[in-house]
Amino acid sequence: MITSWSQYGRRVSRIRLSHAVVGGWAAAALCAATYMNELDILVGVVGFSLLVFWCLIRPESALIVLISASVVLPVEVSVHYGSMPRISPIRILLAAMFCAELYRLFVLGRKIGRLSGVPLFRWIVALLIYKASVSLISIDLQRSFISVASMIVEFMFPFYLLWIYIEQPGFWSKLRKTLYVVAVVVCVLALLEEITRANPLINFLDGEQLEVRAGLLRVRSTFFHPIALACFINLLMPLVLIDLFSAKAIGRKCALFAFSLLLVLISVMTVSRVPLLLLTVEIAIVYASWLRVQARSLLLRACCIGIVISGILFAVMQSETLSSMVKKDINPNHISYGQVNEASSEYYRIALLEAVVNRLQGWRWIIGVGPGTFQIADVEASYDGYDHILTAPDSHYIRVLLELGILGVILSAILGGKVLTLCWRAICRVDSMDKVSAIGAAVAVAAFFAVNATVSMFGIFPLSNLFWLHVAICAHMIKSRGIDRSTVVVARRIEVPG
Repeated sequence: MITSWSQYGRRVSRIRLSHAVVGGWAAAALCAATYMNELDILVGVVGFSLLVFWCLIRPESALIVLISASVVLPVEVSVHYGSMPRISPIRILLAAMFCAELYRLFVLGRKIGRLSGVPLFRWIVALLIYKASVSLISIDLQRSFISVASMIVEFMFPFYLLWIYIEQPGFWSKLRKTLYVVAVVVCVLALLEEITRANPLINFLDGEQLEVRAGLLRVRSTFFHPIALACFINLLMPLVLIDLFSAKAIGRKCALFAFSLLLVLISVMTVSRVPLLLLTVEIAIVYASWLRVQARSLLLRACCIGIVISGILFAVMQSETLSSMVKKDINPNHISYGQVNEASSEYYRIALLEAVVNRLQGWRWIIGVGPGTFQIADVEASYDGYDHILTAPDSHYIRVLLELGILGVILSAILGGKVLTLCWRAICRVDSMDKVSAIGAAVAVAAFFAVNATVSMFGIFPLSNLFWLHVAICAHMIKSRGIDRSTVVVARRIEVPG
């Protein structure tokens, strides 16, 4: 309600500004169509404007579509112009949501102060400012500034939206169900890939072929690499287990149990050893926390955990191929310089660390070579009888050392520590099934940190979304001391006497 002339004046100013923005946008489209004689430009601008309008009126639905569609529609399905970032449907939707949020902030007057209330805001901004500063003396300015822009739009922005809308009634229930449906689609495509020995999305990956390890096909489904698919399963599994343990209806329990078994099967089919090991640990920890809430005895919990771990390890050891791969990882003699196979992925990471240490010289040790420049940094190594230029950053933390230097490693470590601290605070703040949910989210976050020691997955959009989803759940638990079923995870039913 307008109660003063000053409020009326501000309202009129906002309306005029909004009309000016829309009018300017339409004028730009008409000029482009007139002078460039390209009708598709006009159609594209009008279509993008309609997409922005939809994001303005239905932001929660747009966010659910963004997170879910990014899983089944990889960024490789896109148009690529030279050194510019890929233009994919997911990035177009993300750009529309970003424009809608800017319009909501600066035209419609949403309080910008909400930004400072986002958890970890100061540390994320500190890392962003550092990356922007380092970009000024990067070995490739364009790549570095694109990396900084990507951090804002694809890293900070989705977390900001999740933090805002996770509180909305019904949002989490819709997002969770949509993620489950999408995950089933991903698993079915992985099964078809195993049966047909073909992946139609492989055509969008430049020079890529189906991955095979020790004679076993490594399925990837809609992801660019099998390990990315395994990481997706690791991030999703705690949510499925929590719903399974809290379900009351027999049919729902059976469906969720079958779904969890399907996820484990697909994880095994990726032939990714570290993610599979972490998945086993996740299942054991979440199961133990649920048994604790149910007040089961310590002996029963220990036996159940032992059965889960032993069963998975026994199944792995029954396969000679899988058994030989696992033994290679757990036998220290096989990771020494004298006995390791130099063509193996284990030795590649050793060579990668040595090559990065040799590449950093002088003041580059402090600030690195620049964000997003790993592939062009001329990281050279000699192994397996050949000289190599290393372009695959098979460790996120080694990549951070090269691109951002020691200062970047310190800032990233502080941010990671703050994330883990936030998860721990959520565990300590709630109880009952909320505590199980907090433990599940914390385990998923910790497992993602751990797997990035052997891969670099923080920049993969659907995975980073799920990672920040777990962080947002923990942050909201701290804020609200427990969450009702329609909002985030599971809550206790409180019986009032009388």
